[in-house]
Amino acid sequence: MRMFFLMTFLFHLSLFAIQFELKPDNNITIKSNDVEALKSFLLKNLGFHIKEDGAYNITRDNRLLANAYLKKHTLSDYDQSYIKVIIERYLADLYVDLMQKREKIDEKILLSYYYDNKDKFKEDDKVDIVLFIFPNAEDAIQFYVKGKNKTLQELKKIAKQFNALVKDVGIKSIVEIRYPTRTFLEKIKKSHYLLPPTIYSPNSADVLYVKEYKRISGYKPFSVVRDNILRILRKKTFVKERNILLRQYSLKEGKDDK
Repeated sequence: MRMFFLMTFLFHLSLFAIQFELKPDNNITIKSNDVEALKSFLLKNLGFHIKEDGAYNITRDNRLLANAYLKKHTLSDYDQSYIKVIIERYLADLYVDLMQKREKIDEKILLSYYYDNKDKFKEDDKVDIVLFIFPNAEDAIQFYVKGKNKTLQELKKIAKQFNALVKDVGIKSIVEIRYPTRTFLEKIKKSHYLLPPTIYSPNSADVLYVKEYKRISGYKPFSVVRDNILRILRKKTFVKERNILLRQYSLKEGKDDK
């Protein structure tokens, strides 16, 4: 957690090759790129979707604490080496990825992969949902207890007792639904039921009602999945490309004195 804290939500970071210096930021600001980086990190490493305001708040809070740490303490040699290893790995992967993108993959190869693996590109199921948004977790729990096995119209009446906001989200592709809700929906695959509350904090919670779960047959067209196939093939050849680049640069292992 400590390195997640240091590397994900930072301050001022200046790099020259693999030499770096960490300093507290005297004018703390949160940019849109910072928020997007956090959202991407959580999705890639934890499979966790987070809302924009939530990502902003986490970035801001941790940046404040990270700056407070750097103003009062000095990173140990081990911490600096740990951070350097993470940065080196990130830059190395970035370079391999860049070199891969410069090499064009024949369109026939992409098409061949599409037809040979068509089951991977089935159309996504869709879900028609209504969201009940509550000002506190306790109300959401009570609403869920009272609302199980009720119709949508009955639920809307019950929601008024709690001053809940009712949002008719409408039809969404299943891939647009955040985890773990998406996993639950895909497992149940049924309509007309209420999900347990999702609690974000003592003062923020919502309850989702599934009006209809639509199972979709057929396959996505090649034009829609082409870029995804490109990413899949590049991922498959990533290690090979990395080894080729290493041989080109004839890297030699260097060790510090113990």
